[in-house]
Amino acid sequence: MAIYQNNALLEYPTYGLDMIGKIKDDELQFYLKDHLGSIRATIYDNKLMSAQDYDAWGYILEGRTYESEEGKFKYTGKERDEESFYDYFGARYYDSRIGRWGSPDVLESKALGWTPYRAFFDNPLMYIDPNGRFEFPQAKEYGKLASYLENDIQKVSKNTKIMNALEKYSGLSRAEISKAFEWGKGPTIKVTELEGAFGQFTMNIKSEELRISSDLVNLLQNSESELSDVYIFMIGVTILHELTHYGVDKTGYGYSNAITGKAAEHGEYFEKAAYGQVIGNIESAIDYLNLYNERKKLARRYYKEYYIDQIDISP
Repeated sequence: MAIYQNNALLEYPTYGLDMIGKIKDDELQFYLKDHLGSIRATIYDNKLMSAQDYDAWGYILEGRTYESEEGKFKYTGKERDEESFYDYFGARYYDSRIGRWGSPDVLESKALGWTPYRAFFDNPLMYIDPNGRFEFPQAKEYGKLASYLENDIQKVSKNTKIMNALEKYSGLSRAEISKAFEWGKGPTIKVTELEGAFGQFTMNIKSEELRISSDLVNLLQNSESELSDVYIFMIGVTILHELTHYGVDKTGYGYSNAITGKAAEHGEYFEKAAYGQVIGNIESAIDYLNLYNERKKLARRYYKEYYIDQIDISP
């Protein structure tokens, strides 16, 4: 992708997991971002090229900029229109001057208690909206899970092994799986009390709801940042496990056990294909993550004494 102005090449955005900088005038410039993904500074060869500070809603603060007009991408990394000063999120335009969308949410009926023009659940310090669509319904209560669903779970679609396992055991096509990760297009995630399980899906009623244990989600919500990786991993596995059941229910696709002839536990089949084992509890999650980091020659290690006995359920 390239950006042109008056039929002349202006710059190339450059990407890693997201947009990390740009090539302009044969210079590779890097963005420094805050926790929301807003571009706070652009640097090249240890030199500051531009910088800006924002208020809570993304409006650029007076007297807190340096060559800010040089950058097209601003608040949460979205492109700011030079004429209207609206930020383009894909589904809608956002006005940082008033903290509202320029058009209503097309799925406003799913959140009747909120104005369809509201942005970030009226809490831009905690929440973002990647594309202007409907957010996780319980995001106000479970901010860390909301952040994961908005920013990270979509990366699963780039993992060939996981996607192959989902396709094989859910019956869903790759396009259907990718669609399920988009806000407003896949099943709803509901956090609720569950007895003896991390997740749950009800078959044979055409359900559109994946249920996740509030005990597990609360461990994530109340954890320190250095302890959250294990809980995030467990929640991700649980969502994909239940998504497998969702796919089987939706498509009618199914395996049976070759020995007993009984219907297979497709969620467990998925986990074995994707991770080589069933991630049945926090301890097995820690073992898997440590082995993964060792194979990737990563220094990070997780220690069971910080996690074990903090939750008394297993799937």
